[in-house]
Parts: sequence; C-alpha cells; structure tokens
Amino acid sequence: MAQDTSPPLLEAVGVSKVLSERWVLRSVHLRLGQKERVLLYGPNGAGKTTLLKLLCGIQRPNSGHVRLFGHPIDRAPRACLRHLGLLLSRGFFAEELTLEENLRFFGKLYGMDKQSLDERIEGLFSWAGLEHARRSPVFTLSTGQRQRLALVRVRLHSPRLLILDEPFNGLDEEALGFARDLFVQPTTVLFTSHDLAFSKELATTVLLIKGGRIVAESEANNPALMNVVMEALA
Repeated sequence: MAQDTSPPLLEAVGVSKVLSERWVLRSVHLRLGQKERVLLYGPNGAGKTTLLKLLCGIQRPNSGHVRLFGHPIDRAPRACLRHLGLLLSRGFFAEELTLEENLRFFGKLYGMDKQSLDERIEGLFSWAGLEHARRSPVFTLSTGQRQRLALVRVRLHSPRLLILDEPFNGLDEEALGFARDLFVQPTTVLFTSHDLAFSKELATTVLLIKGGRIVAESEANNPALMNVVMEALA
C-alpha cells in the first residue's frame, strides 16, 4: 500500500486464525492509512471474510494483533468504534421494525443527537432512493433494497473508516452508481468484491489473498493488474 508517515487507522500484524482445526489465515500483515481505498480480492475460501471479522473485533486471532485508530482492537474505546462503519453478510436489522426505526436505533447507538440524526436520515433515504419505504418493515424489502439500507446504515454516523464485505451484492446498475459515493468521501475503505473489473476502478490498492495469505499487492490503476492477479492466484 502507499507509504504514509501518519499513524494508520487500521493495522494488522502477523494475524493468524484457526477455525475447525484449519488455518484460515496465516501471518497476515495489513496497514491502512488516511483516505486509502483497499480492495481485498481472492477466491472463495481464501480468508477474506474471516480477516474482516478479525479487523473489526468480531473474532480474535490465534496469534498476531490488530490495532484500530492506534488502540488494540480488544481494548479500543467506544469512541473509536463510533468512527467505524461495518458491513458484513448480515444486515443486523430488526425485521419487524420499519427502516426509519432501525436507523434511529443505530443512530442512538452511535451517540448521534436528534437533529443530526434527523438530517442524516432524510439525506440518506434520498441518496439511496428509499424514501417511499421508510415506514415499511424491513422484512418487506427486496434483496437490492436491503443492500441499499445496509449502505445507508454504514454511512449514517459519517465514519472515518469503512469495512465492507461484498457491498455491491444485489445492487442493480442504478444502485451501483450511488454506491460509488462511498468511495469519493474523505473516508478510508477496506472492502471485498468478486467483481474485480468494477471494484478496481474504486480502489487505490488491490491486495490479493489466497490460502489465508496476502500473496500480492498492486496499485489499482496498474495496467498489468490482471496479469498480477492471474499469476498470484494461479
């Protein structure tokens, strides 16, 4: 990744993880600086989602350590966690509650005041094209609408760091257009995607992971990126 003398927002040093007696990650090193947009790319089973879970504290490594905003992830102050936007495979929504009720719940968890929360909800519903559904329960949403709502939740508290697992799943062409906004904000982003051709246009750096190891790194605008990918993942 690009050289950066400022303290990293997120850092993993020698991170390894065993699941069901199998090494899923092996001595992974990763460092994210300000405003970097890093695509973690690799085949199914490479360890991408497990790594994201370790980086946000949902799981703990068997060895190595993770630091978030300069703090060990398992002792990071709550104020640090409020600067993190997280999207994993589950949406973490209460199905019986409306879209707006869900967002107000998350806004309170993030410590947002009512005026700021009202403004963000209005703006983000308009951004995502969900105004018409704001008072509908979550269980009535289509797959694409759920993903739009998940992206709204991620942006709700204006986080400094986004960790996103397959953020474009279920989105149509129109929705992909507004999803690009996540990558033009002054935000650091670490994300996975199976769509390399689309995602490399949004990233500054591509990390290739295979068999639980980072096997290659490339600038996203490198004309030879596809050759690097083919060689590293062969």
